[in-house]
Amino acid sequence: MKLRISLAKIMAQCGVGIRYVTFIYLVYQVWHSPLAVGAALGVPSLAQGVLGPLAGLLADKFHRPRVIALMYALQCTALLGTMAVTYFGHASTLFVTLLTYFLFFLINGSDILMNPSFNTLMTELVEPNELVRWQAWLNSWGQGVWLGGLIITGFFIERVGATVALTIILLITVAAFLCSASLPETERRLVICNTAVQDGKKLSLFAGFPQAWSAIKNDKFLWTFMWVVALTNIPHNVLLSLPFFLSTDVHAGYAGFSIIEAALAVGTMLASLWFTRRNQTYRINHLLSSAFFIQCLATVCLFVAATYHSIALVTVLMAVYGATDSLFGPAYSFMSVTSPVEVRGQVFGLFNMVAVILNPLMSILTGWLVSVATTSVILLSLVVAFGITAVTLLRLPSLARQI
Repeated sequence: MKLRISLAKIMAQCGVGIRYVTFIYLVYQVWHSPLAVGAALGVPSLAQGVLGPLAGLLADKFHRPRVIALMYALQCTALLGTMAVTYFGHASTLFVTLLTYFLFFLINGSDILMNPSFNTLMTELVEPNELVRWQAWLNSWGQGVWLGGLIITGFFIERVGATVALTIILLITVAAFLCSASLPETERRLVICNTAVQDGKKLSLFAGFPQAWSAIKNDKFLWTFMWVVALTNIPHNVLLSLPFFLSTDVHAGYAGFSIIEAALAVGTMLASLWFTRRNQTYRINHLLSSAFFIQCLATVCLFVAATYHSIALVTVLMAVYGATDSLFGPAYSFMSVTSPVEVRGQVFGLFNMVAVILNPLMSILTGWLVSVATTSVILLSLVVAFGITAVTLLRLPSLARQI
């Protein structure tokens, strides 16, 4: 069961890489507007913010393997709708563009709705002392196939068109659905559910949210980590929205965009592989501070690279930046094992909702900023934000935990 669920997740990641480039291509071909591209980049975060609590509820209250399979089915339906709109619609009309955004929201939303179910399953199927390494292994494979889909699509999207790319995504998603279908729930979850029934608890479907919020608020680590992620996601999301515009600055087109995005994935993948080879304890605040210090240095160098229009240097530096994502892994693993098991999914959902609440606005703002300022100026402001964060995290005792 663990391997089948993981294989489905890894396969789906390839489709994520392909659709990321495809939808930006669709939007930019129609509007040729940085603001429109910024809005497209903000759709995944919008889905996370809106659907995060519901995703946690599904993970805690329903049959999780069925939830995962159902979300892949929803994704297939939305992809078919996108193909129909692309083929039959007049792309220049506002209605068709808004419909495309909505379908992109549904596709990303299906990922959001299944993630807590997948994460809580992993905490029960994998031993706690192996959880960091297992998640690093999954992350490295997922980033690897995402990388492949991203690069191939970036180089060929203008030749083959969006319909072919969407067809490939659909076939991959169908394979992920077949791989995850008809799996049983874990015995531990069934025991929890049966105990709740035997104790005569007749709680409403949403009764777990207050308990989940209290679990976050009363745990100093969870409360601090949630707000650290929420606030640092603002500069982080701005930087992750820049690859398309950086590629435009150095005149590298969609191929350059896919290479820069792929560099992020390569960095994350290699750093995750490093974690899989190490079996030791980590001090969380030191890891997080190191991540932001490296991001600060990488952004300084990105400022220089963007100024001198060097695609090679931009690519290398984005790989370094991507590697820092893996340093957050142990903190999320600690969060997984310390959250109350009966509302663990809802803890994830509420945490993620708060963490990404400003991301869609920042993606749109980035699209507007590049139309009134250079990417170099934006990067310089991010240097200051990352530097302040790196120093501050070392002074937060609530994050001084080990896993």
